[in-house]
Amino acid sequence: MTIGNNIISSLGIGSGIQSGTMVEQLTALERAPAQERIDTDRSKFSSQISDIGFLKNAMSLLQDSADVLADSATFASKTASYNDSNILVPELLDENAVTGSYNVIVDQLASAHSLSVSDANAFTSPTAIVGSGTLKFSFGEWVDADTFVENTELSSKTLTIDGTNNTLNGIKDAINKADMGVQASIVDDGANGHKLVLTSPSGKTQQMRIEVTEAGGSPTNTDNDGLSRLAFVEGAANRQLTQLKGGQDALFRVNNLAVVRSDNTVDDVIDGFTFTLSKKSTDDADSFNIDINEDKTVAEQAVRDFVEGYNAFLEAIQPLVGFTEGEDGEEGSYGSLYRDPTVRTLLSSLREQIVNQAGNTTGNFTALTNLGVRTELDGSLSINDKDFRAAFDNNFADVRALFVADTQSSSDKVLVNNFTQYATEGVYDIAITTEPSQGSLTGNAVANNPLAALTTPVSGYWTGAANDPNLLANLADVVTPPGPTDYDFSLVVDGVATNAVSITPGTYADYNALAIEIQNNINADANLIGASKTVTVAYNGTGFVITSDSTGDNSSVTGLANIGGAASELGLSTGSATAGAEGTGDYSFSIRVDGTDSGTINVAYGSYADNTALATYLEQQINNDSALKEAGKSVTVSWDTDHFVITSESFGSSSAVFVTDIGAEAIDLGLSAGTSNSGEDVAGTVNGVQGFGSGNVFLPALNTPAYGLSFLIAGGATTSQVTFSRGFGAGLSSLLENYLSNNGILAEKEQNINRQLDRLEDKQDTLDRRIEAYEARLMAQFMAMERIINSLNSSGSFLDGLADRLPNTARNS
Repeated sequence: MTIGNNIISSLGIGSGIQSGTMVEQLTALERAPAQERIDTDRSKFSSQISDIGFLKNAMSLLQDSADVLADSATFASKTASYNDSNILVPELLDENAVTGSYNVIVDQLASAHSLSVSDANAFTSPTAIVGSGTLKFSFGEWVDADTFVENTELSSKTLTIDGTNNTLNGIKDAINKADMGVQASIVDDGANGHKLVLTSPSGKTQQMRIEVTEAGGSPTNTDNDGLSRLAFVEGAANRQLTQLKGGQDALFRVNNLAVVRSDNTVDDVIDGFTFTLSKKSTDDADSFNIDINEDKTVAEQAVRDFVEGYNAFLEAIQPLVGFTEGEDGEEGSYGSLYRDPTVRTLLSSLREQIVNQAGNTTGNFTALTNLGVRTELDGSLSINDKDFRAAFDNNFADVRALFVADTQSSSDKVLVNNFTQYATEGVYDIAITTEPSQGSLTGNAVANNPLAALTTPVSGYWTGAANDPNLLANLADVVTPPGPTDYDFSLVVDGVATNAVSITPGTYADYNALAIEIQNNINADANLIGASKTVTVAYNGTGFVITSDSTGDNSSVTGLANIGGAASELGLSTGSATAGAEGTGDYSFSIRVDGTDSGTINVAYGSYADNTALATYLEQQINNDSALKEAGKSVTVSWDTDHFVITSESFGSSSAVFVTDIGAEAIDLGLSAGTSNSGEDVAGTVNGVQGFGSGNVFLPALNTPAYGLSFLIAGGATTSQVTFSRGFGAGLSSLLENYLSNNGILAEKEQNINRQLDRLEDKQDTLDRRIEAYEARLMAQFMAMERIINSLNSSGSFLDGLADRLPNTARNS
């Protein structure tokens, strides 16, 4: 029990008056009017908060119906009918499908190039050691076993195989992780052992060429050992892998038009229709026929659902915004939002949107009434089925234009690529004063014919050490025994090992003559003749150089061995090998695109048909750079008469192209001393008011009717008249969004009501403190009264019998 309660309970004990009760009653009377006002306001605001939440839920459901009407897909649904044919499988029919009839005949299915380890080279287990070195995957077309045409649009990839991954499992994982489209698996065939199976992407020009370089530098060999067991290169003798299936393209006809695709799944022949070829046609009669037509039922149902949803919305909010009749004679009541100005404005705007025109539509229908949708006296909607049916059957394009946002531009170089809720429907005149441009690098004229230089491969060769200065004399002395006669040695040319090569002793005019003798004897070797390999031998002033007559990465002269007792005088046993290559010049460079620096761009040696083909290759190499990819930067590269032009794909003042680091031979491409030009941002006006440009995106000025529209401007644009129609669906959805968004009108109203509730809490606290003070004051007053009464009572008790005690009035005993 509190002190105040103790005091109240003690009041009246001395006086006999119910003072405590009186204090409580007086306090309650003092509190009642103010408390009633607070409670009434609290109840009202709490009801409004609850009812606004209910209203928002109802509006959200209505907005969902409006969004369906605003979605172009609702009015672009397609239906397809086709015959019972199994030559292809329909996969997807989307809104972009073009109506019409199509006939498909399949002449050939696409297949993927597939290779396997041969039976003889099968492994005992997935963990068996294969070998170490490198595997170079190239992709292109195998014209025949000896001719491979590389696909320059596909990058080759070299994998390093070492002690960390030189098992069958390790190589499989390395290939799969290389992300080059090749799928590797290990299969136990049940008879020979475990085999590595490789499958490339399907298509004739995506077949695999696999070149092996063994650890230590030896190229692909034919000895069925080491990593070379995975080789698949030109020449049947050099192929260790078995071809399971060759890669080929899909060949088919659509309405008798011949089509070639590298994959059996096709999505770019019949717009909006994706299908997978599954079986070759037996003849021209074995075809797939499909009829694609508009499906209006989706749109019809969407409109009917909206009418039903709108009527349900009105019914749901009636108790909130209208009058509800009482039951069983009870008095009716108005909803908590009945007189709310915000809600009244909302409902008025909704009715106006429903009844009035749908804005600046680009079709002939301007309001729901054109579809047979009527507004009843109570505000609900109804559908006249006859008019409704006629509108969809005869004027479907106008129906779509009524509901879906649409833009039309008098110039194909000025397009509306986006709009927001702030944009006003209307017609806008666009004038472009500065067209957007891209940053570019215009190279100087190329020098030293890089096209030819890039196709000049290099031969592999062996450079011997200095020969014995008495070599010629010693060879001549052998004619008269007992001079040394063992001038034999062996070597490996392009991976083919020779038998013993003998140098005939005798008298030679000079070392050049001896070089010819060495060359003739090497080329006379039976192994080299069988493999069509030859060499050229020259004297460089100090020693002999043996050069393979082949060129490129497979060209080599190595393995000088079996040196005879006198052959060391030739200086060949302590020489060094230089591997062949497609070229030795440094044609690499780095580039900065829109402020992003690339890594090293390598230009591979190869056969380029012309400078345009080389430009295409350069573009591919630049755009495949990881740093540029990550930053979303890309370029186009073109050939213009005598120079290359590199152009950024982006527009605007931040668009620029510079070559930063360049290799010694890459200077011949003319890029390092070229002219760089930065791009420009678009500039112009909308209805005469200056807008804002960023790159090729043009925005109207803030607080103008067109604000909220975004224009995409192409080069060469001058003027255009743009018509923007938001459409009924988008317009209604935008109206509802103004109220429903997190910073919308209803959210602001909720905040205001919550602030009112907070103020009521403050009023409650103030009232509680005032009443507490009032009660304390009453208690103090009643306690003072109690003291007075107690004093009077004490005085009364003293006066009782006073006359009997006074001397003159006292009674005698």
